[in-house]
This record gives sequence, C-alpha cells and structure tokens, in this order.
Amino acid sequence: MKKTKLIENISAKFIAWFMVIVMTFLTVVSLFSRSYIDVTYQEVIQYRNDNVLLALLFLFVGIATVILLQKKRLLEKIPEKPLLIAMLIYVAIVSGLWAYVADCVPVADQRSILKCVDGLMNGDYACMNPKSPDGYLQYNRHQVGLTAFYELFTRIVTGGEVNYHAVYGLNVVMITGIFFGLHLVTKQLTQRKDIINLELILSFGMFQLMMYSTFVYGLIPGLFFTVFGIYFMLKLFDTKKWCYGVLTALMCALAIIMKSNYMIILIAVGLTLMVKAISEKYPVYLLYLLLAVTLFIGFNTTAQNVYEKRTGIEFGDTIPNSAYLAMAMQDGSMAPGWFNGFNHVTYRLNDYNQEITDQISKEYIGERLQEFADEPLECLKFYYYKIISQWNEVTYECFWIGMNEENRTRELSPVAENLYFGKLHTVAEAVMNLYQLLLFAGTLFFAWSLRKKEDISKVILLLCVLGGFLFHILWEGKSQYIITYFPLLLPCAAFGVIAVTDFLKSKKGN
Repeated sequence: MKKTKLIENISAKFIAWFMVIVMTFLTVVSLFSRSYIDVTYQEVIQYRNDNVLLALLFLFVGIATVILLQKKRLLEKIPEKPLLIAMLIYVAIVSGLWAYVADCVPVADQRSILKCVDGLMNGDYACMNPKSPDGYLQYNRHQVGLTAFYELFTRIVTGGEVNYHAVYGLNVVMITGIFFGLHLVTKQLTQRKDIINLELILSFGMFQLMMYSTFVYGLIPGLFFTVFGIYFMLKLFDTKKWCYGVLTALMCALAIIMKSNYMIILIAVGLTLMVKAISEKYPVYLLYLLLAVTLFIGFNTTAQNVYEKRTGIEFGDTIPNSAYLAMAMQDGSMAPGWFNGFNHVTYRLNDYNQEITDQISKEYIGERLQEFADEPLECLKFYYYKIISQWNEVTYECFWIGMNEENRTRELSPVAENLYFGKLHTVAEAVMNLYQLLLFAGTLFFAWSLRKKEDISKVILLLCVLGGFLFHILWEGKSQYIITYFPLLLPCAAFGVIAVTDFLKSKKGN
C-alpha cells in the first residue's frame, strides 16, 4: 500500500474504532439510565434508571421488523421520491405546528440577541457598551455574526421590525432543509435504496430537532449550513468540480458565523480535506480549506467593522476562552461543567479586564487539574456525569427552551399544556428515550462496520460527532448543544441497522 493511501487508511480506521468506544459507552448508558429535566423546568439535570427489558425488546422488535422488510425487499421497493416528499411535508407541519402551539417568548440569550438587533437598527447602542448591563455583544463577541444575520433577515423579511414569529418561520424552513440535506448526504454515501429509505423513515421520529422551531439562536441556521457543507464536500470528492469546493467553504464559514461551536465541523471537514489531499495527491483540496477560513474571518471582521462604524464604539476586550474552560471544570447547580456564571462574574468583578480574567482562569485550571490528579475517582465521576448530562438527556432541552423563565407564567393552549406538563409529555419523553437508544445503537453498529474501511469520507459524520463529544468534555456543558450533533446520527443509524440485518442474513445463509 502506498504511503499516501496508508495515511487515509489509518485515519479512517482510527476514527471508526474511536467511535465504537464512544458509542458503546453512550448506548450502554442509554440502555440503563436516562438524564432529564423535570416538568418544573428548572434547568437542573436529574437522573433515573430505565426499564432495560423494555429497551432491549424495542431494539429487538425494531431490528426484527427491518429484517422482515428486508426479506420481502420492501425497503427497496418503497418509492424514494414520494417518501421523501411525505417526510419533508411532515417535518414542516410538525415543526410549524409546534411553533404555533408553543408560541413561547424568546428569553435569555435569544432575547438579548433580538434586543441587540433592534437597538442597532434604531440607534440604541447599549449592546456595544462594555460596562453596560446590556453590553451583550462586547462580552459575547462570538454572537456578532448571528446578530448581523438576524438584522439582515429582519430588514429583508419584516421591513426592519424585529419579529420572533418570523424567525420561527425561518427555523421551520431550515429544519426542513436540514432533513433534506441529511437525505442528500445519505445518498452521497451509498446507492443502496434500503439504507436511503430507512434514513427517511427514521427521520419521522426526530421530534427533538423539529421542536427547535421556537429557538431564536444560531443552532438551527448553523446546523443547516453544516449539513450542506458536508454534502458539498462529498460531492467535491466525487466530481472534483471547483463549485462544490467553494460551496463547501461557504457553508462551513456561514455555520461558524451562526455559532462558534460549529468550528468543530470545520475542523472535521478540514482534516478530511487534508487527508484526501495527501491520499489522492490533489492539493487543490487544501485551497478550499483555506477559503473556508478566509471567508469566516472575512465575514466576522466585516460584521464587526460595520457595527463599529455605525455606532462609533470599538470592540474592546471580551471574556477569554480560558474562563469558559475553567467553568467547564467546575460543579454547578445545573450539572457538572454546565454554566454557573463563573466566566461572566469573574470578568465583571475584574472591571472587564480580559488579561486579569485570563490569568485568574488559568490559575484555577491549574488548581483543578491538580485536584483531579490527586483524586482520579472524583475526576472520573465528574466527567462521567458531565457527559451523560449532555448526551443522555433525551429531549436535548427541546421542551425547556420554550418553558424557561417568564414563559412558565403564560397561559397555554390545552395541547401545549399537555405536552409540557401532562401525559403527552410523559409519552413524548418515553418515545424520545427509545428513539435516542435506537440511534445510538445504530451508530455503534455503523462504526463497527467501518472499522476495516479505508475511505475517510465514509466516516465524516462519525468524525463530526466525535469532535463534538471531545469538545464538550472540555468546554461548557449543555444538552442543548448536543442537538448540533444528534441529527447527524440519522444516516449513521440507517447504515448501522442495515449492517446488522446484512450480518444476520449472511450468518443464516452460512
């Protein structure tokens, strides 16, 4: 084997094996337990045991059903286009109806961003004041791109009047687009109709993502651009057409502009492009990676410059990354490593001085590392609960985002009341729990099936999820952030379930 191909071979197998370990852990945890936020909707993660026998029965029935469908070749016979159209209409209706029924008011960061947009368009520049209680953009510099995006959307769609209902409509369109993009990614990875159709069928159960239609934040736009960035990269590998390289770079840059956490996706795409550039002896791939970085920096710098010129206020210091890393190593009232205010409080108490905040944060990190070294069992316990509080929280806060703070005092429609607090909520959470287990187990089977593959493009989705898994061990925890990666498991699970049925069929044949 040539050295150039050897690098791709080793990389692909390493990612697959690493994800076998990660997904085994997540699957076993999901099988035995559940993390959840109770219906008081205080953002506090709680834990309870699951019914293991019921979960195993669900997996058995699910796989047995697919085997039966495979035996009669029904998955292959389902017309793909009508199924796709039905799924997209279903997603649009469910996410749209939820936005209408829930009708929750944006709060916390959502409200702050919309307030920034309104102020910047109407001459109120408090969000740019570094020492104002409303100086949101100064100490959340990573939100500048998203603020600019929502301002542009507001000017074009609503005539300059901030309207969160319009953003809900945009979310519905983008969520539907995400499901369509995942279908395209699946088709790009395989021509097998049974896998393609199973991915579409599994999409009907992704209620967690559909319920994010009420979330005025960068997660949905960022995921939309992410999915299409991955798709265009796969098209680039197939065709080597420059237009797909440019589109890959553009989508990745826009995803990071929407939310900086999507830098994980750019890193995954970048690593894949670099390995492919070496393996295929095609250095042009590296130009598209360079273009993505250039576009991101250009978009972000342009947005900052526009706001500085418009307001006459320059962006100064901001909260250093070390403060987020320090907070991510602390216990908190929500869950280990979740937001506890350390970053903001330390920054304010030190008169908004970035250098001093950075020094204090780094000192804390050193002390915490020493504590972990002295008490390794406490370290393992901390990170165990940090991981499962994020990845094993079956709703990924899709209910909490609409029922936090003042939204708890609003009068709700009977359907919304039941979904938030009643029997429908219990049923919905139980369905999400089993659905999560299916996707985790399916992805485990997929990773196992790829452990001998040599094409790194086949493991791109696994690499993105792996990057997110590792990143949120180190960074601020929140189950809400995992909705960034959870939908990427849809194609993986479809591949994995079919891999199991193929394996069982081959054993029976022998």
